[in-house]
Amino acid sequence: GVKVNFLGQPDDRSNLSTTGGSITVGVADGVGFDLRAKSGVRVKSDFALPVDKDSPGRLDGAVNGGGPRLSVSSSGRIRIQKL
Repeated sequence: GVKVNFLGQPDDRSNLSTTGGSITVGVADGVGFDLRAKSGVRVKSDFALPVDKDSPGRLDGAVNGGGPRLSVSSSGRIRIQKL
C-alpha cells in the first residue's frame, strides 16, 4: 500500500490514488485540509467527520478546520490517521 504523512500545511491541493492496494494518510497536529475520499472498500478516519452509513466507501469533510483539498481514491482501503 501507499503511506503518506503530512507533517506541514500543504500550500495547494493534493491528489493520492491507487488502483490496487490501500492508502494510509497521516496528519500532524495543525495540518488542515478539505478531504474527499473514495474507496472501493471502506474509508476509516481518526477525525470526527460525518459518515454516510449508506456509502462506507466515501468520506468528505474538513480536517482540522479545513484547507486545501486532499483527494484520495483507491480500489482498496483508505485510512486517515492522526500522527
